[in-house]
Amino acid sequence: MRITSQQLGELIAELHDVNVELADAARPLDRLPNLNEEQRDGVAARIRSGLARWESVSRRIDQALGGSGTGGGENAAAETLT
Repeated sequence: MRITSQQLGELIAELHDVNVELADAARPLDRLPNLNEEQRDGVAARIRSGLARWESVSRRIDQALGGSGTGGGENAAAETLT
């Protein structure tokens, strides 16, 4: 798969957004003992959703860089960038 620098930049920006979302979702963990079950479930759902999105974006970045999409991106060929 060939990818442009712009496309890679967009994927990296999306990954940054996901990281921000995950950090926001994790903030209530500081007061976990004070949360009721419904609130805990909400925090858990937001974190699970964020992790799924992070994994998806990370996999697309890895694939775009020539990896297998399973974490082998360190073997990516630099010449795939244009």
